[in-house]
Amino acid sequence: RLSLPLFSRLLGDAFELMSEQQGVVDSIQAEAKELILGDPNARSLLGSGPLEVGFPLSQSSSSSSINGVSSSVVQLTLPVRGSAKDGVAQVVSRNGRMQEILLEAGGYSINVSIGAKERERRPPSGVIEAEIIEKDQSKK
Repeated sequence: RLSLPLFSRLLGDAFELMSEQQGVVDSIQAEAKELILGDPNARSLLGSGPLEVGFPLSQSSSSSSINGVSSSVVQLTLPVRGSAKDGVAQVVSRNGRMQEILLEAGGYSINVSIGAKERERRPPSGVIEAEIIEKDQSKK
């Protein structure tokens, strides 16, 4: 049996974790909305009138820690409504940085531009940054 104070503490920790996760989801949703509203291809696909991005239809998140390096991925499915078409946006964020927004509406799919944020995150294709550290072989 769990004692009441231990149970209360566990419940409090779970609530704190859920609140923190909701803050992350809210931040990703706000950034996705901003990027969708600012993308001319999205506006063309959905219509020139007002665009609405709703609350998540679904969401998932995962976290891992490998060799002391933590990583988290959040995926959201957001409803999107335009003057011509309605659709959904599949949003992927890794470690708090937007990775991809796939907008699907009217039988079409487009990648929403992430712009400068996308270029900040990714090194040029085919380039791997490395540092060579020579080991002192004289100490044996």
